[in-house]
Amino acid sequence: MPYAIFSIDKPGTLQLRNDTRLEHREFLAGQMHLLLSAGPLIEDDADNGIGSVTVLDTEDCAVAKEFAESDPYYKVGLYESVIIRRWKQTIRNGERIDT
Repeated sequence: MPYAIFSIDKPGTLQLRNDTRLEHREFLAGQMHLLLSAGPLIEDDADNGIGSVTVLDTEDCAVAKEFAESDPYYKVGLYESVIIRRWKQTIRNGERIDT
């Protein structure tokens, strides 16, 4: 069962996010073998990132934790919180895949 990583930025860190974005994207590009889905959480009233959601193709929580702690955003202290939880996909492309 995959793992989802929910990362929430510290308040007032948009510039840090922007300054680290290229390094973060390069990190993700090197981890494509693990990624099922990834993307930023966005403010309701703007296009600014305020966190990230990443879903990893691993059944090992230690792999998910290592991934999260290796992310450049994590290393520069962008995140206020990081939650790692098992994730079960039950719908894909509008169709139920698990009963």
